[in-house]
Amino acid sequence: MRVAEGVLVEPRAVARVAASATRGVGGVVSLEPTLVGLVAELGRRVADAATGREAADPVDGVRVEVCPGGHSVAVRVALSVGGRCAREVAADVAGATRDALERQLGVRADRVEVSVVDVALIPPEAAR
Repeated sequence: MRVAEGVLVEPRAVARVAASATRGVGGVVSLEPTLVGLVAELGRRVADAATGREAADPVDGVRVEVCPGGHSVAVRVALSVGGRCAREVAADVAGATRDALERQLGVRADRVEVSVVDVALIPPEAAR
């Protein structure tokens, strides 16, 4: 996506900023990859064992689609239970993602969809 004359922002950069913003929201325990992400993670773990290096992907759990005039961002998260309700945390994830994309990349997210795919049965203060 073109954000200024001669400046293009790739979906992977959008995903990294969205992942970082999501992890910064209180109540988020982790990003949760899709089935394809899980298979990719398994492949990375095999590569890690073979090379002795860690190749974790910080954007597992974030999907970015380029739309005319903006981006659509989908975030899959696991939340802690016992503090705030999932609806509030999801709204904060969406807001933090939009703000971070605009501030850090100059990208406007037309839609941010947050899917709560798991909950951790731990106190919220232990999740941080």
